[in-house]
Amino acid sequence: MSSPVSLLNGPCSREAARKLKPEVLCRLDGLFAFYHRRWWCHREMFYHFKHRHNLFNALALLIMAAGIIVGPILKSSIIVACLTAAGAVVKGWKRIQEFFS
Repeated sequence: MSSPVSLLNGPCSREAARKLKPEVLCRLDGLFAFYHRRWWCHREMFYHFKHRHNLFNALALLIMAAGIIVGPILKSSIIVACLTAAGAVVKGWKRIQEFFS
């Protein structure tokens, strides 16, 4: 459950509220709650995107590194090609998500 967001919750807000008309204060209080919620949602989306961005980068790096290490050991070009393709797909998917967000 979320706590109510209000202009009147601050320490100095009671004395500042006395200077405004009640209808103006009510309107400002509603706008403050609306924009505070929008700011909070945008911030959460940004951190979620940042986390996914780092996760995809790390996954692509691990897949590419596995292809570089496993390729010469097994001397199988198919395994290297598959790992490189998987890394490229992860990188490409990450870039597509960056483009659309």
